[in-house]
Amino acid sequence: MFVPSLGLSTRVFLQEHEDEFIMNAFEDSNGKRKIIIQPKTNVVPGMEVTEEESARSWKSLDIRVFTKLEVSCTCKMQPPIDVRVKVVGPWSE
Repeated sequence: MFVPSLGLSTRVFLQEHEDEFIMNAFEDSNGKRKIIIQPKTNVVPGMEVTEEESARSWKSLDIRVFTKLEVSCTCKMQPPIDVRVKVVGPWSE
């Protein structure tokens, strides 16, 4: 995972998301790997949802190499610095 606005390059571990998402990893017909995630509920931790946004919440997300995602970042307040990145949902501009 690369977060350009923070200059952060880190890994996102899908095992840390098992409580929030249903995940399926496989190869498509062209032999390219992809992951499809679906939220277990309409509310994803770290994301504030208004009533209007709830009506247009996402149902499934197809993740491939260089897919843009919305993430939330948290870090410890004391050294050593440890940044955790969690997937929130699809990228929205």
